[in-house]
Amino acid sequence: MRENRNTYLKKIIILLCIGAFWINTILGLSAVGTEAAQQIFDPVYYAENNPDVVEVFGYSEELMLAHYLEYGRYEGRSASKDFNLMSYRNRYDDLENAFGDNLDAYPAHYLEYGIVEGRNAGWETIEQWHETAEEADEEEEADEEDIEEAEKRKIMSVMTYKSDCSERYFLQSLEEYDFDGNKQAIYNYDIDGALLDYSFWEYSEILDDDVVLHEIRVFLYKDDVIYLRELYQFNETWNSKSRREFNRDGIMIAYDISEYDELDRLIEIHNYDTDEQLIGYKKYEYNDIESVINITISEFDQDGNAIESYQRQEYDHNGNVVIEFISNDEENEYESVRRVFDFATGNLLTEYRYDFDGSILYSIINEHDEEGNWTSFAYHESFLTTISKFDWEGNILAYDVYKHDGLVEECYFYEYTFFAEILE
Repeated sequence: MRENRNTYLKKIIILLCIGAFWINTILGLSAVGTEAAQQIFDPVYYAENNPDVVEVFGYSEELMLAHYLEYGRYEGRSASKDFNLMSYRNRYDDLENAFGDNLDAYPAHYLEYGIVEGRNAGWETIEQWHETAEEADEEEEADEEDIEEAEKRKIMSVMTYKSDCSERYFLQSLEEYDFDGNKQAIYNYDIDGALLDYSFWEYSEILDDDVVLHEIRVFLYKDDVIYLRELYQFNETWNSKSRREFNRDGIMIAYDISEYDELDRLIEIHNYDTDEQLIGYKKYEYNDIESVINITISEFDQDGNAIESYQRQEYDHNGNVVIEFISNDEENEYESVRRVFDFATGNLLTEYRYDFDGSILYSIINEHDEEGNWTSFAYHESFLTTISKFDWEGNILAYDVYKHDGLVEECYFYEYTFFAEILE
């Protein structure tokens, strides 16, 4: 986020190559192109002469070759010190007339005939480079105009990679957000790179009794079917008013309504079933500084009888909830959660969750460094269950899941990137 605009523009093109690489994988196409391109391509040369590619891909030979095939050869980048596709095409009219835009044919011809015939496939002079580069500059100017327009709807992506903690990771999900942080889409993949399903978000405004409401519709595509999965409505200050959930047949399976007081504070949430019958609700009470102190939770059994429980919260001087109590009769309450925060920074240090007899069910221990990053260790009873790493902005970077025998079972890591176009 602190890099200059030119670096962003480079990353935009390179990240689109990643998208093309994954789409090729999903469609079952070769990720490395023709056999001739593989033979000609020199990853060491490509890395040394294209540091912008290395900045994103590292030294992965497969991804550098994917970049070359998807973009590099069109941009005039050389596959090796002896072969530049555009030079080879532009220098020999007979090849241009024979192959035209079939770019895979040129390296194949060079290997089978060009070398034997003594044809030159490299750049001879810097002037020749500039002659071809002028055309590329014109295309780049057009691309920059498209990019400037696309930046108005700039997308941030969050990529989640998963593995069994061996060296092989695969892209499990790709989340996309607009520049304002509104979620746009989530794509989920299997271990082979095939698309399992994806969800996308639509944002709109509606009028309800002359009051503007914000509406968000979430659609799910799965098994060749697209259907409305969730519908949210928010008031003018973006407080949630209602949430509806649907199955693939269009039948509503859950319905929640929220109510607010004159200070725009949440005071009640009502839960309804498929038949829009009330099945439960929550009521919130506030103290003088507008912090929630009491929550009443009611659920109804099959006979319509209300089963109530109560939550009470206590705060520290910074407004953090440090103790939570639960009871079923407003008298015999027990401490369910206790948190400890750093007095100076406000960082959460520990959190413990207890059952009714005071036994520890879950615990979290956070370790913070001087730069504001932290590592979180989570335990179920006395067993380590997860280790999570976060940056100073609270973005999760890595997440490891452990079995009861202490061995790591699943590993995840996350990448955050800005780019201009949504993958179609």
